[in-house]
Amino acid sequence: MHYLEHLVEKEEKGTNTEAESRLLESFFSDEYQRAEWDAEEMGKKAAVSAQIYTEIKKQGHFAKSWTSYIKYAAAALVALTIGAGILLNSKINPKAITLSTAGNIDSVKLVDGSMVYLAAHSSLQYPEHFAHNARAVNLLKGNAFFKVTKDYKQPFVITSGAITTQVPEGSFYIALDNDRASVKVITGRVKVAWGKQVAFLKKNESVVFRPGLGLGKVQTQ
Repeated sequence: MHYLEHLVEKEEKGTNTEAESRLLESFFSDEYQRAEWDAEEMGKKAAVSAQIYTEIKKQGHFAKSWTSYIKYAAAALVALTIGAGILLNSKINPKAITLSTAGNIDSVKLVDGSMVYLAAHSSLQYPEHFAHNARAVNLLKGNAFFKVTKDYKQPFVITSGAITTQVPEGSFYIALDNDRASVKVITGRVKVAWGKQVAFLKKNESVVFRPGLGLGKVQTQ
């Protein structure tokens, strides 16, 4: 839930990458498709959706970019928080955990079995339970080594500053220093994205993101 809130805030500020916007669209669209609807007790889905959507528009809190998300959520009757501008299914666990290290190192085993090893002076945010369509965490600062458990149906996504790193399985390093970020792959194949720029990395390859320059060339080490 916290990760979705983070993406929602970025969407409202217009700072989301294309990949993050697609993730939001996919989430709300999927909730719409999965929603159970009893027409006899609840009325016609389209009519109720239109009525809810009309009431939402009256609040005047939503940017134009949220139009499609609101329609999906209204039709699905997912939980609605107008003040925050966020629509979430009640099945998502709201608890987010932040692991921070001072002068020491630490590690955490995630619910899917993936391991994250944090260097000193680093911080990682992760959910108590993953959403049904993505395993998503946020490297807030510092360096981390990820060893991701295989799941091709539910890719593992790490947000680290301006870039997102996605992988179904594998092991790799991510370093985040202010707005500069780098990814180095040890095993597996990793996708790194910044806006429309995408780099695909394999074993012993790395890429660096620099503000104002974007993703650099893939390097082999």
